[in-house]
Amino acid sequence: QTIQTIAERAARRVKGVRDLKTVVRALESGNTITVRVSVDGETPLPELTQKLQTDIKEQVEGVAGVIISEVAVVVTEVAQHENYAARKRVE
Repeated sequence: QTIQTIAERAARRVKGVRDLKTVVRALESGNTITVRVSVDGETPLPELTQKLQTDIKEQVEGVAGVIISEVAVVVTEVAQHENYAARKRVE
């Protein structure tokens, strides 16, 4: 649970993340973290997912002293822009 808290705190600091859930697993091949995120739709996804993977791995390994073999990021939702409804026309 401590690793999960550290991972979530690191993920929330990344620009573009709106909501998230994390799952930490201890496997024979090493500890893995799966992060399911809802994003703002404005930040490019490749940059966002790479930053999440890097930041979470560095933060958990630095604070908890636990080696993380994998950080998997799953984008579950891309939020619509607020002005989407204004652009939609009904005739």
